[in-house]
Amino acid sequence: MSGERKEWRQNLPLEAQQRRETFARFGLAMYQAQCVERQVAILLATTHNQQFLQTAPEDRDRFFDAEFSKTMGRLVRDLRQQTTPAPEFESRLRRAVELRNWLSHHYFWERAGSILTWDGREKMISELQEAADFLDEVDGELTAIGEEWFERAGGSREAIESELARYLRGKNA
Repeated sequence: MSGERKEWRQNLPLEAQQRRETFARFGLAMYQAQCVERQVAILLATTHNQQFLQTAPEDRDRFFDAEFSKTMGRLVRDLRQQTTPAPEFESRLRRAVELRNWLSHHYFWERAGSILTWDGREKMISELQEAADFLDEVDGELTAIGEEWFERAGGSREAIESELARYLRGKNA
């Protein structure tokens, strides 16, 4: 395929389209779970790390790398040691960890029969969208908390955007 791009959209039978949609929704839910996981890691690397703002920007990756190497459960435990989330948010964080682990380790095994039927896949699509929506909300809450804490610690919106841009350039995004 020298330079040409194969078209991924195909005229598929309805059942195949539904299967594709099921897997796409699973991918979206896992993406949102990873966003939550990374956002907790970012909070720990930045807002709960007094050294972060005192360190040269080019040396800050070590803080991110240390947190990004942890599991989501470990990250949330570490966050609890640094702060006391409101009970409702604590419950949402706990649910996010459980949901992420269930999606990663058990989802398709528990839905092995459902994926074989039209109605089962419809139910899966719905529950996967609900999971993605919930995880997106938690990610948004964590992002807002991080921005607020960072600004209170002396950081600025410009510093956040600059750090994000630098990080993305370094990761070739």
